[in-house]
Amino acid sequence: MYISNEELRKECHAIIAGRADRDEKLVECLGNETLASDATRYIGQFHPAPGPAPALAFARRADLVLSRIGEVNPDSNQISERSYADIQDIIHAATRIQKGGGDLTPQMERWRSYLKRFKNTGELVTQIDQALPRPNAR
Repeated sequence: MYISNEELRKECHAIIAGRADRDEKLVECLGNETLASDATRYIGQFHPAPGPAPALAFARRADLVLSRIGEVNPDSNQISERSYADIQDIIHAATRIQKGGGDLTPQMERWRSYLKRFKNTGELVTQIDQALPRPNAR
């Protein structure tokens, strides 16, 4: 949600954070084409402690977004600023859900595979790598 007034934005975030049904509403929003981007951004930037509750709905959303991306143009080696910002929101939210106990390993691995094709996505690939469990970790 975009609100230019900082005090109003903080007040709105405090209200949302205090809702007993916050995660249930986020799951609903992730399933709504119009609200999914805002829900993703909220999870990635403002949710006090995202855990496994929104993981399944988020996984479906992340898979859907990735499936809608057309084949990479072989002449293109960078993602546009707008696409980067949208993908960054997804990766931030996925990282926070993963660290909070949700398992988004398959989605994050698919995003990593996609993002490795571009010169300007190294920071996002690193963020994914840091959030995923180490192969030899026990």
